[in-house]
Amino acid sequence: MVNQNAAKLKLPKHMQIHPVVNIAQLRPYKDGADRFPDRAEANQAPEPYINEQGAIFYEVEAILNRQITPHTKRVTYLVKFRGQDAHENLYIDEATLLEDVPELIAEYEKKHPRSALKQRKR
Repeated sequence: MVNQNAAKLKLPKHMQIHPVVNIAQLRPYKDGADRFPDRAEANQAPEPYINEQGAIFYEVEAILNRQITPHTKRVTYLVKFRGQDAHENLYIDEATLLEDVPELIAEYEKKHPRSALKQRKR
């Protein structure tokens, strides 16, 4: 509580809104399990790996797509992270993935060769 009329929220860093809100905007959390007993429980994401330098890593589950950016001609891959929802998928550059998960890159390239991509464009 900031004062009797305002509370400071703990928000993820990517949310770019002011964390202090009027208490009239707050409501107690209700999970709704009694009203919706058949609803699946929320998927709890696995804990990330944190190395000695404090960098956070998530386990790559799969590579879903490949794109070549038109201006830079750099290859990026759409990556699915274990335990994360589809909206958390990210395009990550090829060099980074070749260091971290070369076996997944090789598997994706075997299924989707770049030569087939070039032949389709002609």
